[in-house]
Amino acid sequence: MPPKKPSTPKNVPDEPVEPPKPLEPLIESSTFHYDSGAVYEGEFTMMYESGDFFVPPPEKDENEPPDDPKAKGKKDDKKGKKGKEEPEEPEEPLKPPFRVRHGKGLFQDGNVQYVGDFFQDHFHGVGKFTFGSGATYEGQWEKGVFHGKGKYTWADGTFYEGEFVNNEMQGQGTFTDMETHKW
Repeated sequence: MPPKKPSTPKNVPDEPVEPPKPLEPLIESSTFHYDSGAVYEGEFTMMYESGDFFVPPPEKDENEPPDDPKAKGKKDDKKGKKGKEEPEEPEEPLKPPFRVRHGKGLFQDGNVQYVGDFFQDHFHGVGKFTFGSGATYEGQWEKGVFHGKGKYTWADGTFYEGEFVNNEMQGQGTFTDMETHKW
């Protein structure tokens, strides 16, 4: 007699199931006009003061039955060990989310301009900043500062191209003056 085939538990699927993907923040595009006269045109998302992204709740399936408050294991049971109702601790009301620049965009304030990536309202990723003096920085950004590889060009045409750490020229790089001498 051949050996018995091991039985499979009833709740185990035949094929592996992918874990659910984390919810992504909703990214939209618009133009903002600031009181100072500055303008932002690009992508944004909504955030709470805690730094958490606002993620819209998933859409309910029309065929899904409504929540049953009598279902076992629900936290809606307010009775304690002796069957007496325990007082519920009041939750602090959640402040509404606010808009933050997040994604690709252009920020213009007079003759100062940034074009590039934003993350949680900071210049973050890759972008180009043009100063009022005519100087520019084009390269990598981290939380609003030059950080990584980039090129800083002064208004007179001299430039430094190389590594930056926290807004400072640091590491490997080359300074080139107006007569194209390299340092």
